[in-house]
Amino acid sequence: MKNKKIDPKYIGVPNIQFSLISKNDDREKEFSKQRIERGFDSSEIWSLRDTIANFIIPRLSFYIENIERLGSSHGNASNKEEVIALKKILRMFELTARNNGSFILTKDEEKEFEEGILLFPEWYLSMWT
Repeated sequence: MKNKKIDPKYIGVPNIQFSLISKNDDREKEFSKQRIERGFDSSEIWSLRDTIANFIIPRLSFYIENIERLGSSHGNASNKEEVIALKKILRMFELTARNNGSFILTKDEEKEFEEGILLFPEWYLSMWT
């Protein structure tokens, strides 16, 4: 019996599929084929910024929870400094993804975003346990 390939959008696993196409869209068949072949469809790059932010948010949140619970196992920063920096980075991604990616920020949120985006490259290579 030949293995039937399954569209990842419809297997019910949260946070692995970010397709913006509805089942009723005329392009759904084409986009389903893309998801089966490569794991994502072209709608995910309509706003890759939002797709990346939505992918990172739950993973970074969980990572921060683990760092808070287990402590840092690397780097020169204290655990407290690391958690503070990571929470600022997380906030930057949350602001990015908020309101379907409209990216309308208050002056205070613009400052939060800038702080997080500047911290991201500084801490990126330290994000491992």
